[in-house]
Amino acid sequence: MAAALDNQVLFQELDFRENDGIEVSLVWTRGTDRLSVHVCDVRTNETFEIPASAARAREVFDHPYAYAPASGLVATGLQ
Repeated sequence: MAAALDNQVLFQELDFRENDGIEVSLVWTRGTDRLSVHVCDVRTNETFEIPASAARAREVFDHPYAYAPASGLVATGLQ
């Protein structure tokens, strides 16, 4: 049964950190083999996602706000 459930998992969180109300996750999407960094400010409910290449995933995870403007991202509320 566990093997069947594992095959249904679409996303896998590879790393997570939280500091001062900012949560950052490095996520791998199994079906597309895509990496992305998800950022959530739990104080304001703003969230954004940054696509990350395998070569830059750690750098984007460590410094997501440095990569957000270059990606043209706009924060959105979680309401």
